[in-house]
Amino acid sequence: MTPRQKDVALLLADDLPVRAVARELGLAEDTVKVHIRGLRRTLALQPGHRAGVVICRMAARREGWDLEGAVAKMIAAM
Repeated sequence: MTPRQKDVALLLADDLPVRAVARELGLAEDTVKVHIRGLRRTLALQPGHRAGVVICRMAARREGWDLEGAVAKMIAAM
């Protein structure tokens, strides 16, 4: 995973849409989409897994888990 893919992944984990991710990172939306495709290849994800991420985030919040810490550890381990 490239450093820029990590940046994109962290912002997507905050449930930001592609347009907001692009604005936050100073990139074109198409460039963000390229990074998302790279993430999918790297993590072997199929399109549509975003719903799974949102569900996991909701469950983590409900259970009081430290989601940001867990995501940061997961990304650091990659």
